[in-house]
Amino acid sequence: VNYINLHGTGTEQNDLMESKAVNRLFGNKVLCSSTKPLTGHCLGASGAIEAGLCWLLLQTDHCNGLPAHPWDTEVDEKIEPISLVSEDNQCVADIRCVLSNSFAFGGSNISLLMEKSFE
Repeated sequence: VNYINLHGTGTEQNDLMESKAVNRLFGNKVLCSSTKPLTGHCLGASGAIEAGLCWLLLQTDHCNGLPAHPWDTEVDEKIEPISLVSEDNQCVADIRCVLSNSFAFGGSNISLLMEKSFE
């Protein structure tokens, strides 16, 4: 996995849970950001929009401009360390596999893994 699109609603419990899961599986080695600052939280459409944005990342062979994750740079000690995309590390060559997290009301949760196909 080269990039993780976080569910990233910015709520305390969501951020605690998601950072813990991402850190447990990937440490802080995979770049992560949320695209909700670009689109807003579209409720039922969020997962589809975010999957579409992740699919677009897989469509090029040159530098992919990952969406930067805006934050106030104040580290919250309760949140597990993950590697957030910043203005300085947006350009990543050869994105081959992305993970997009979508967590919904009522327990409808998914982590969608997409991989570039090579023909």
